[in-house]
Amino acid sequence: MRNRLIVLCLALLAGAAQAAVYKWVDENGVTQYSNQPPENKNAQQVKTFSNSGMTGSTPVKPINKETQEFAEALGKSLLKTKQASTLNCTQAVKDGQSGIDSMLEVGRKNYKDGYVAKDQYDRFNTQLNQARGRFSVGECQSSSGRARDFYLCLSNPNNHVMGCMKNYGNF
Repeated sequence: MRNRLIVLCLALLAGAAQAAVYKWVDENGVTQYSNQPPENKNAQQVKTFSNSGMTGSTPVKPINKETQEFAEALGKSLLKTKQASTLNCTQAVKDGQSGIDSMLEVGRKNYKDGYVAKDQYDRFNTQLNQARGRFSVGECQSSSGRARDFYLCLSNPNNHVMGCMKNYGNF
C-alpha cells in the first residue's frame, strides 16, 4: 500500500499518470519503451493496463518533456529525508497534514486540467485522506519503532511527508 501510494503521488506530480507509452526498435535491434516518441523513429503507441482497466480508455492530456523532467526531479527530491534529532509531535503532525493537503491540491489541479484520469484521481484522494486521518499528536507521543521514526522524520521541517512515508511507512 505504501509503495503504491508513493508511486501514485509521483505520477500525479508529473501530471502524466496515464501518459501514452511508445514502443520502437533502436539501431541495435533492441526494443525500447518510453512515454515520449523518439524523433526520426517509427514508434507505435502501446495500450497499457492498470488495476483499474486499460489506461488508454480515458483520454488524458499529455505534458511536455520539460515539465515531466521537472516533475520527476521534484519527486525525487521530495523523497530525500534526514531524521530530526528531537521529536516535535505538534510540528510533525502539522507538516504531515500540510504536505498531504498540498498533494491533494496538486492532484485536484491535475485532474481538473485533464492530466489525470478520474479513477486514478479518486483512488489517490481516498488513499491520501486515509493517511492524513491517521496523523495525530497523541499517536505521535505514544509511538515507537517505525511509527516513531516516521514522526521523527516529519519533525524535520526540511522533509516532505512523501519521503517520510517512503522511508518509514505511514503506519
